[in-house]
Amino acid sequence: MNKESKVRITKAVLAQLPEQLAEMIAEWKREYHKAHFSVEDCTEFYAGEDDHLRAFSPDFKSSARLRVAGEWAGLTGVTPGDRCPLPVGCVVAATGIFCGWPWLHVYTNQGLKLT
Repeated sequence: MNKESKVRITKAVLAQLPEQLAEMIAEWKREYHKAHFSVEDCTEFYAGEDDHLRAFSPDFKSSARLRVAGEWAGLTGVTPGDRCPLPVGCVVAATGIFCGWPWLHVYTNQGLKLT
């Protein structure tokens, strides 16, 4: 069962996150002047067109970036609507803009504990 929540970006929340993820969220907040992001605890997620994905290893020592391409799907290997399984302990941050509104969604499979 997926559990999604909206989280306000504060110093206290950023302090609870691993450094790489906290830096990414803080930069996104500065760039787009947004105060919230979504967190979803799940075992899989679906890629949306033109999403920018950043996947973190369970120990947060490495990460990989990928863009979900629509018309250029052959170049990235991920197409809109693809089901992306999420291993236990892993975290994926997805960003994008929908109808002019920037968004940030963090998918986690038992990898983040925010209080």
